Amino acid sequence: MFGSQRKNGSWTGLVGDVVDGRADVIVAYLSLTFSRAQAVDYSTLLLKFSYRIFVRPSEDTSFLWTAYTRPFSSGLWALTMVTLLFFAVSGWIISLKTTRPRQKELRRSYALRVFLEAGLLSWASITQQGWSENVDTLPKRIMFWTAYMTGVILVASYSATLVSFLTVGKTEVPFDSVDTLIQHDKYRLGILKGSVLQEIFESDQFRYVWDKAIAPHSDTVAMSYGELRERTLKDSNFVFVGTYEIQRLDFTGACIFQAAKQHIAYNDGALGWRKGSPYVHIFDYYLGVMREAGMLKKLKDYYYNRPYMCPNRPYMALNIQQVFTAFLVLLIGMCAGILFLMAEKFIQILWAIHGQNDKTTVPKTWKSQRLKGQFDNKDLDQS
Repeated sequence: MFGSQRKNGSWTGLVGDVVDGRADVIVAYLSLTFSRAQAVDYSTLLLKFSYRIFVRPSEDTSFLWTAYTRPFSSGLWALTMVTLLFFAVSGWIISLKTTRPRQKELRRSYALRVFLEAGLLSWASITQQGWSENVDTLPKRIMFWTAYMTGVILVASYSATLVSFLTVGKTEVPFDSVDTLIQHDKYRLGILKGSVLQEIFESDQFRYVWDKAIAPHSDTVAMSYGELRERTLKDSNFVFVGTYEIQRLDFTGACIFQAAKQHIAYNDGALGWRKGSPYVHIFDYYLGVMREAGMLKKLKDYYYNRPYMCPNRPYMALNIQQVFTAFLVLLIGMCAGILFLMAEKFIQILWAIHGQNDKTTVPKTWKSQRLKGQFDNKDLDQS
């Protein structure tokens, strides 16, 4: 332990060894606190570091109901629907004005047929799927190509954003500070025993964190960072406070753990000497000479390299949670088709019964009735 003060005024850990005369100097990055400064003398500054909360993000196993709607905002979706409606109405009006049946009794059925197909034509042009009929007039071609070019931009933007959303995993930390951490009752906060962190959280300023996230649990105060990291790897609800600059030097701290955005505290690390030691000024002098010559920086760069660079994953396999919406739409479409089929069959039976009573001929299907009306419009096909 680095050392913390007991209630009776005595010290534990390294600070206790120096105070009790069992050691002359603490060769470590001893954090500077007010209470420790009353017990030991600090050397000149060796290293500045900060503390953050580290957590292992849990795997998100929930279904993404909005997986295929996230690429566009609600405003852009509304604008896209308005655009589809605009092209549908425009195509319907242009079709009525450019191609009309010669027989007046056929104009109403033709207008209804064009109205029902205008929405599909607008959707087909925007999604670049084409259409079964020829666009034979100049106004129709202008409308079709305008919708087509608009669709090229929309579909390209949607596809690019959708790919990034589906293939990039969620690694956000559900909290950014100790204040938001304690709002989640499931998290336990681990700290190093006898460290400056214990003194910080036992102070009046952070006492509420100690009482809620540390003291009620038996495994939150550990003897080493190895224990804290091991508990965090096993339990996603266990988090710990560690030195940000040091914890990110290996694969586990840089790639598996995620650090909260907010720093809990900044601190200065230095050597700790026995109170009134004559060696303090001698060591401070030569530490200053080494600092001016750049030796301290070279030593720091040699022993504490840059943060570990996580290897880029070439791909990330999709799972059912990410594409669940696509299968849901497929299931809804199949059920809707079956329901409409049953409804048509039921109506055919009713018409058959009604036709037998009235001795009239009833078309077999809705499609046959529609095709019959189309074959009667020979003048329309010729035009």
